[in-house]
Amino acid sequence: MLKHIKEITNPFNMLLATIMIGSVTLAGCSTTSNTINKNTISKSEVIESRITQTKADLSLFASCYTIDDGAAQIRISKVGYDWMMQMKEPSTANQVWDTAEPLEIISKNQASEFLSIDSNNISASIARPDRMLVLAHIEPVYVNIDPYLNSEYVALIYKGIYEIYQVECDEIKISF
Repeated sequence: MLKHIKEITNPFNMLLATIMIGSVTLAGCSTTSNTINKNTISKSEVIESRITQTKADLSLFASCYTIDDGAAQIRISKVGYDWMMQMKEPSTANQVWDTAEPLEIISKNQASEFLSIDSNNISASIARPDRMLVLAHIEPVYVNIDPYLNSEYVALIYKGIYEIYQVECDEIKISF
């Protein structure tokens, strides 16, 4: 123990530690060309940029999905500013799709808790407010190395985790 204290208090080691701490501090404070200059960009432009980034991420979900690589069963679409989901009704119903339910953006960490996939491998996630549906888009690189995944979409649907497949939307009634 005394040997370690001598190594820490050695003047050379103290100088080295000071330089390293200073370098890390300066690196954290340095600016890059991506830094926003508050004098040239308005707050509304910054907010619009963030909204655009969010829209781009969520646009991955605008489609229909199936669990068994068959007919479309879930439809996700944007209505105004809101994301909505619909489920296909049984063939005996008067309409093909049920009433649209709202969805909300959730963090990758929240999706990770539901889907047991590391949040670093999730590119975007969306869910019903009651969490009966949690849908995540998985990074293609991760799908390529995980032998259990064949699709970039994974969903928790009422307590079950499913790999789901993006399919063409249709207006064909199906029997369940």
